[in-house]
Amino acid sequence: MPARSVQVPIGGAITTAATNTNSAQTATLAYAEWAAATPDAPVVVLLHGSPGDGSNFAQFAPLLVADGYRVIAPDLLGFGKSTLRVPDHSIHAQSRAVLSLLEQRGVERAHVVGWSNGGGAAMWLAADKPAVIQTLTLMGSIGEQRFEGSGSYYIEHAKYAVGFALIGGSPELVPHFGLLGTYATRTGWLHNFADSDQREISGLYVRLRENGVASRTLILHGAGDVLVRLTSARSAHAAMPASKLVVLDANHFLPFQQSTQSADTLNRFFRGELKQTATESPLARSRTGLLWLVDQFRNLVRATPWWLHVIAIAALAVRRPAWAVMLAGLAIASDFGPGMDIFVAFVGLLLGMALWTLKTILVSRRHHDIEPSRAMAGWNQRLERAPLMEGWNAGLLHSWRPQACAGLWSVAGPRARLSRTTYCVALVLWCVISLIAAIVAFIIIEHGFAEAVHGWSALIASLTMLLGFLKVGWSASRFASLLSPRGWRFAQIAVERLIYFEYWPTWFVYLPLLPGLLWLAAKYRRLLAFTATNPAIVNAGGFVGESKIEIIRDLGSSQRVARTALIPPAKDASERLTNAIDLMRGAGIAFPAILKPNEGQRGHAVKLAKSPLDIEAYIAANPHAFLIQAFANGPHECGVLWCRHAGGPDGFLFSITAKEFPIIEGDGVHTLEELIERHPRYRRQHRTFLTRFASEATRVLAKAERMSLGVAGNHCQGTKFLDGAHLITPELTQVIDAICQDYARDRFASNPLGGLDWVRFDIRYESDDLLRQGEGFTIVEMNGSSAESTNIYDPSRSLLWSYSVLWNQWKQLFALGHERMTTGVDALTARKLLALSSAHTNQRTGSSIAD
Repeated sequence: MPARSVQVPIGGAITTAATNTNSAQTATLAYAEWAAATPDAPVVVLLHGSPGDGSNFAQFAPLLVADGYRVIAPDLLGFGKSTLRVPDHSIHAQSRAVLSLLEQRGVERAHVVGWSNGGGAAMWLAADKPAVIQTLTLMGSIGEQRFEGSGSYYIEHAKYAVGFALIGGSPELVPHFGLLGTYATRTGWLHNFADSDQREISGLYVRLRENGVASRTLILHGAGDVLVRLTSARSAHAAMPASKLVVLDANHFLPFQQSTQSADTLNRFFRGELKQTATESPLARSRTGLLWLVDQFRNLVRATPWWLHVIAIAALAVRRPAWAVMLAGLAIASDFGPGMDIFVAFVGLLLGMALWTLKTILVSRRHHDIEPSRAMAGWNQRLERAPLMEGWNAGLLHSWRPQACAGLWSVAGPRARLSRTTYCVALVLWCVISLIAAIVAFIIIEHGFAEAVHGWSALIASLTMLLGFLKVGWSASRFASLLSPRGWRFAQIAVERLIYFEYWPTWFVYLPLLPGLLWLAAKYRRLLAFTATNPAIVNAGGFVGESKIEIIRDLGSSQRVARTALIPPAKDASERLTNAIDLMRGAGIAFPAILKPNEGQRGHAVKLAKSPLDIEAYIAANPHAFLIQAFANGPHECGVLWCRHAGGPDGFLFSITAKEFPIIEGDGVHTLEELIERHPRYRRQHRTFLTRFASEATRVLAKAERMSLGVAGNHCQGTKFLDGAHLITPELTQVIDAICQDYARDRFASNPLGGLDWVRFDIRYESDDLLRQGEGFTIVEMNGSSAESTNIYDPSRSLLWSYSVLWNQWKQLFALGHERMTTGVDALTARKLLALSSAHTNQRTGSSIAD
């Protein structure tokens, strides 16, 4: 449709646009007009939203023409082909320009339809010149200020100010050769918002009610309008009870997506055939399951003021940034309009991350474990190499490496200031990308399960959605890290941990084995038959929560067992420290010594004590009983898994796991953190290592300097497990078999099966040759029925081989447990096992990261 134009009066002087030349008191108002079949056809005036122009109705207007109407659709001032720069872009000023257009086109009365922001101009026109209004239609129209974004006039105008800087000003800083338009074309819609005052709309409702226009007003709205909430339309209808309210199964974009349905509704309204006072869309139905809870959460958020949203998001971000991202995204991503304004959420998230940075800096300075000069030296070297990249990485990866945030503020100088500036820019970008990623993720998840939640699969769908919801914050908060080279490295690490079997979580490892385990349970007629093994060890044969000191004592006073002392709980820490030193001396234990819980698991809270100060610190973190054990030099370590033969007390070595401790070598250039993240293996457990050596992370290791990254022989603590079948010999088997048959002999001497069935010894030994001969080793620990054949985590072995070993392990355990049950030993019930596991978990203290 060819554009036409008229000159309309405006208040004040105007600045001539690059493509427009006008007098000081007028501006060009372009418009499109669709003629009807008859010259006296009723006129429909379509006012577009912001941003937009009259061409938005190119699909919609012909439908009205087909119904016998003449249609006029102007480009409002500041939009399209109209004058772009005028002193007043407000909805009130737009209404005066539209009135001038109608007068010049000889239109005395018209059906005025205002879409989105155009609805505000339509209301001003109806309030100022009610005689011109044949009918008024507010289609997805803006409403009172309280329904706009945050609901605050000042917050909304702060958003517009930010928009002028980012959208209007920032493109001017780079050469774009006109591809990004002019300042005027980019900011016309922002001026439309900024110059308008929606606080006046409630007064317009009163005027429309008083001048009679309300009785010929249609409020047409989409139930899923995400830009102007349905509550705004309902409020308008409540303020003008004589109006008609129609709600469609639609979003905000009625002229595009529901053009036929909207045009039909308007035609019936214009002809007086729309009799209902208010009709609701089926989309507005109540939802069930998890979606109902989500709706209640969003309603609660909507009922609270914007400043409380900022405080809540900021407070949560200080403690849990990922949770703040998740809850903000969940509140915003609604089919029925956002429960929280996205700008308010961004401000809260940015404020929270600023406070998080401050907290991280203060905590780091208070608890620094090494000389500040060493930390500064490391960071000075890093910033000397790449100040921009260090700040960029720290800002985008703050949740992965909080020490980096503190490190940037530990040094001074121009490079440090440049790096800190880059950090702040990256942090702002992280907030934006994380928030958008969370919103998109919630929209996808919610739409994917929306129908299922209303059917028979409501429970399954709700549980699946809940799992997805809980992961959104974590995933979205790390999505921005992909803008960083280091972030891509972390993504590669995550993929590697998925590929390599040895890093899979325990539940995932056992998932393919579950049918086989259920078959074994059915075969032996007891779900937990394996818990009847090892009657000489309490708690289901040492499955969980067994006392390690009792096991050590039952092993006897053999020189093959590491000297160990139990440190009981005590109210007074100094008294407990004195007692610990005395017990060490009495047991003949010297420094260095190993400290570990009496009921430990997977290296939890295992520490190397080099002095009484280390014991004092351990006592402060561990109120429960713990062990002090002589440090066995080794220098090698392995896990020897013994299994009893059916029908007798003797057994065989099921497997041996050789252990390779992590050691890294410096190059005189890179920090410990960088060396670990570049190592082909250690990078997959970089969090464990860098948590263990947080105070050393920024230290540059000297060339050829070798540093041990761990002393605990556990895979989850960084040790590499290898299949040690080459260490199994008749001599070693005989020695281990004798130890097992002699275990708790005072209680099980008369038992033909002995007291043990399945145990694994953690052994420190001098050399492979001596171990094969059954000599030169020290037992530091013995594990019971929960002992796994850990050689399955050998990275050089195939997945099929690992599962074959694991399957044989459980066949042995079930068979041995069944044999014990025939002798009167009872297996645990699932309820009892859960109670033992819960009790053990609840009393765990100290760090899960061992030395």
